[in-house]
Amino acid sequence: MYQSFEVGNFRCFRKLNLAQLERVNLIAGMNNVGKTALLEALFLHCSAYNPELTLRLNAFRGIE
Repeated sequence: MYQSFEVGNFRCFRKLNLAQLERVNLIAGMNNVGKTALLEALFLHCSAYNPELTLRLNAFRGIE
């Protein structure tokens, strides 16, 4: 379980620091503010040692 998460230079984030994460967190916001980008950063970080997931992420987005 993540207690904090920091993203730097990824998609729309120059630097994002999320502190005090709990077991369940709600990610909400207007369109085009980075909700999906945050989830993609978490997805890639969870599996940093599996290069196939970067390709899978592109497939989810329709990029081949």
